[in-house]
Amino acid sequence: MRFLRADEVPLGSLMVYRISPTGPIVNCLLYLPMMGMLSWQALRLPWVWIVVGFLLLIEIYTIRQVRDCFGPQAWLVAIGNGSMSLKWRPYQNTHLPPDDLQVAKVELSRFAGAQRISRWTLSEHSAHFDDCVELTFSSSLNPRPLGDHLLDEQNKGSTRGQFPMILHSGNVLRVQWQCRPGVREFLRVLESHEIPAKL
Repeated sequence: MRFLRADEVPLGSLMVYRISPTGPIVNCLLYLPMMGMLSWQALRLPWVWIVVGFLLLIEIYTIRQVRDCFGPQAWLVAIGNGSMSLKWRPYQNTHLPPDDLQVAKVELSRFAGAQRISRWTLSEHSAHFDDCVELTFSSSLNPRPLGDHLLDEQNKGSTRGQFPMILHSGNVLRVQWQCRPGVREFLRVLESHEIPAKL
C-alpha cells in the first residue's frame, strides 16, 4: 500500500468512479420552487423574508456542491494497472492543502473480497439511505497505516463534506458509494479481476 497526493494519480489512464451530481442537483432544484412560493407569501407577511433568506443560503450551498461535483477532485475510486486508488478526502474540501496525502494505492491482489451494504438509517427526525461497499483486505496487508491517515483527515476539523470511507472491523474498508458508474458496475469490475464480490 502506498499513499499519494491526488495529483499523483494518472486518472486519464484509469477506470475512474466520479462523484455523482444527481443528489446535489435534485436538492438545488427542490429549493427553488419553495423560495418562489414563500416570496409570494412574503408580500403579505414580511417576516417570511427571514425564511426566504435562510433558504437562499441553503440554495447557495447546494449550488456550490453541484459545482464541486464537476471539479477535478470529485472522484472516489480509480482502477487500473493492477491496482486500486482510493481517495479519502471529501471532494468538497477544496480549501485544504492539495499537497496532503489523500489517496491509498492498493494492489488488487491485496483484496480478499467486496460486498454491497444497503440500508436505511433511522433517527428521531430523519431517515437516510446508505449505499456502501465493504472492501476486505487480505491478511497479507496491514491496514493500520490507512486507518491512521483516515483519522488524521478527520481531525483536520474544517471539513465541508461527509467522510467517504472508514476502516471498519480491522481489515474492512467501508466506502460510501455516491459514484457513477454505479456500485453494480464497480463490483463487476472487481470480479473481472478475480476479487470475490457480492451484491
